[in-house]
Formats: sequence, structure tokens, C-alpha cells
Amino acid sequence: MTVEKPVVLISLQRDLDTIGLKTLHMLLLRQGFESLLLYLPDLGAAEDARMLAVCDFVRSRSPLFVGIGLMSVEYARAAALTDHLKHVLPTVPVVWGGMHPTIAPEECLAHADYVCAGESETAVVALAEILRRGGDVSCVSSLCFLRDGVLIANPLAPLVEDVDALPVCDHLPVNAHVLHKNRVLPLDRTLLRKYARWSGAVYSIMGSRGCPYACSYCCNSTLVRIYGTRGIRRRSVDGIIAELERAVRDNEDIRLINFQDDCFLSCTEAYLEAFCDAYKRRVDRPFIVRSIPRFLTDKKLNLLKRAGLAWLTMGLQSGSDEINRDIFKRQATAADFLHDAALVHDAGIAAIYDVITDNPFESDAQRLMTIKTMMKTPKPHFVEVFSLTFYPGTELYERASRECPEALEDYHFKDNYQYRKTDLNHMMRLASYLGRRPMETLVALYQQFPKSSGFRLRLAFWRTMAVLFFEPVTYIRLIYMSEGASVGNMIRRVPMYARQLLDRYVKQL
Repeated sequence: MTVEKPVVLISLQRDLDTIGLKTLHMLLLRQGFESLLLYLPDLGAAEDARMLAVCDFVRSRSPLFVGIGLMSVEYARAAALTDHLKHVLPTVPVVWGGMHPTIAPEECLAHADYVCAGESETAVVALAEILRRGGDVSCVSSLCFLRDGVLIANPLAPLVEDVDALPVCDHLPVNAHVLHKNRVLPLDRTLLRKYARWSGAVYSIMGSRGCPYACSYCCNSTLVRIYGTRGIRRRSVDGIIAELERAVRDNEDIRLINFQDDCFLSCTEAYLEAFCDAYKRRVDRPFIVRSIPRFLTDKKLNLLKRAGLAWLTMGLQSGSDEINRDIFKRQATAADFLHDAALVHDAGIAAIYDVITDNPFESDAQRLMTIKTMMKTPKPHFVEVFSLTFYPGTELYERASRECPEALEDYHFKDNYQYRKTDLNHMMRLASYLGRRPMETLVALYQQFPKSSGFRLRLAFWRTMAVLFFEPVTYIRLIYMSEGASVGNMIRRVPMYARQLLDRYVKQL
């Protein structure tokens, strides 16, 4: 009797929130393949006990092929792991997929045997079927490989239009393992709580694929370019609700639903009304959505709030309309952002807003516009300040390569939560936590006497006060709001948020 060889799918993310890889895993199982999902949140690039344990685990399974999903920050670890796997399993193909292989296939093929560009569902299943038969995989759509040192990039498989046809993910996937204390162990609920984002109390889902924008700094601009479309493919309400019903039924720890759609609100009011009605009746858990300025309306927000909306995230990116329009290629203005932020505040929804700094195309005057916009934004809200990263394949990377190549940092290792510690960046963060009067004083002093001891002492004082008091109090207020103004629920939920908030809090000190 022939023993079926499994496919081993590997995640190098620091948490277990991997919708794409879990979808591939479930798809392979549905198609009759043996699939193993391996999480390596703590794997480094060194040859140590952890690396040896992973290689021993994979070798013991004699896989059909190994698939590694990665983003750019995971490239070094993926390269080290692949090199070690190729040493112990020289005949087993190693395939990389995800955004980094899509934007830099030739670089990835210095280590991997094959790269899957773009959406990988069709390619992975076709690859598994051909390898099982012992056939030639060189014709598989979306596959990239080297032939005599020359990059061969096969035509992309069409985008998955019927996203309802894809399998739903499990919160605790079957056949899943995790690297824990130098050992590869079956993933159980205890290990899920340890390694999952939000300690396993949050269930992540995508109700759509695609984004209405193609911002010049974002990977969506790359996908729009290679596929020639920016259409949004939306799941049916019944499909979303059925998945969530199953998730909350089978996982009593789930306390919050996280919709990871690029813009959940880029839908019709009729669709949203049907969703909110079904969600309230059949799921009834607090949830978080992402939006883009100009897509929010009073009616949409009221529907979402009645259904259980607890958090909403939205990007300002820059308070300068010129930067948003001409550099970032975003259609939303600062006025659009402030309008939508006022709606969120009036509805009593906990808000997370993000801005982008360290932009070489932005002047100090334009950075001050961002600070002043955040000063006008209703409080309380949580701000995430991101350091601009230039990724190959994006429109902004090409522009920076021509106009300011010295600004291009090594994106493989950059943590975009760690922005430069400049006075303006500190003020950008403070604007979300301090009152208007102290911020107006700081801005006025900066504009008149940026090197003065008066400005520097005030900035240092307010930064200290923010770290010790204003920011922690803001976090508590937002958790209180997200829990329906219940002190008891807030106290119970603080541990769920603590690890994520503390990590980002420390990085941005």
C-alpha cells in the first residue's frame, strides 16, 4: 500500500493569525491531500536547537513538498530555514508564496525551488496534483522558477472570483503544529492561547478580497498592476455568518471578531443591512472593522453599532492633502477623515487611527499639517504611527528609486512601528493624547524656537506625562468604550489586549 506524502505548510509569522495559509491548508485537505500546518513564531535564522527540531520534524514526514508563506520581514528566516531543509531533504521541492515572493521572485529563488506569485490557491492544488503523479510542474500557472539561471514566470492564474467557494478556516486548525521550547508539538488550546494574537480570544476573518484604493506605498498597488484590476470580491452574508457561527460555537474563548478586509465598508447599504441583521441574530459578538475615509455614513455606522461594532480603524496617513493625493495616491482628504472621525466619536465607537511618517517627499510644514489634523480629531482614540517602508513593486518604491534613492532602507529588516525619534514625530503621537492647549503651545514654540530650551523642556515633560499617564488612561477608556461602558467587562478584557498594546507601546517610546 502506497503511503500518501503530506504537504507541509509553514508560517514564520510571530503569531498564528494566518488566514491565507490556513485557507491553503483547508483547501488541500478538501481536495484529498494530507496537509500539515506548522507554525514557527520563535524561529530565528541561526542553526540552533529550534532549527534542528524543525528540520527533524519535516524530514520525519517525508513531504510531497514544503510551502513557506512569508512577508518581507520574514525573508532572512525563510532563507535560513530553506537552506537547512534543502540540506536534509535535497529532493523535496520548497515553494515560497505570499507578498514578498510576489514582489521579489528572483531574490526568493536564490533559496526556494519555486515561487507562487499572487493568489496561490490554484497553483498550490495544481502543484500538489502534479507532484503526486510525478509529473512536470513547469506549466503550473502563477509559478516562477529558474531555468539555466533565467527567471521563468508563468502567467498568473485568474483571481478567485467566487470567494464563497473557498474553504473556511478553523480557529484551531486540524493537523496543526507549533514550535515550542525547541520542540515541535501538536497545536492545542493551551499553545493557541500562548502564541495566538490576543491570546486566542479574537477570531480573524475576511469578508472580501481587494481594496477600492491602490495607494502607492501599499502591496495592493502591486496586485492591481499585475492583475490589471482593483475590483472587490465579496463573500455572501450567509457564507460569512455560517463561518462565524461555527467559530463561536466551537471556541468558547472567542470574545471579539476581527474583520481584516482592507475596507469593510466599501459595500452597499443594502448588503451591510443584511449583514448586520444576520450578525446580531446569529453571532452577537463585539467586532472590529477597517474603513477608509469617505466610505463611512451615519446609516452604515448606526447599523454596525446595533450589530455590535466595538472598534473601528481608519487611516489618515497625512494631514496634507497634497501628500495624500500626489504622493500616496489616496483620494481621501483631511476633511474627509475628520468628518468620519466625528461620526465614529458621536457613535461612541472605540477608534484606532494611523498615520505615516518618515516620508522623504514630505516637508516639515506638511508634517505639521498631520499634527494639527490629529489635534482636531475627537478624543479618545488610539494612534498608530507607522514609518514609511518602500517595498519593491509598489509605485512609491519606483519613484523613490529615481528621486531619492538614499531614502531606501533595507525593507527586509525594517519594523514599520519603529519610527524615527524626531521632535515632529513625537508631537505627531502626542497630538492624539494631549489636550488642545498644551499641543498648541508646543506647536507654536516649535514654529518659532525649535532649538530653544523652552520647547525642548516642554516636549520632554509632555512626553513623560503621556507615557506615564495620558496614553495608559486613553487605552483604558477605549477598552471601556469597546465593552459597552461596562467596568466589569473592561477589567476582564484588559489581559486580552495587554500583550498587543504593550508591544506597540514600547516600540513607539
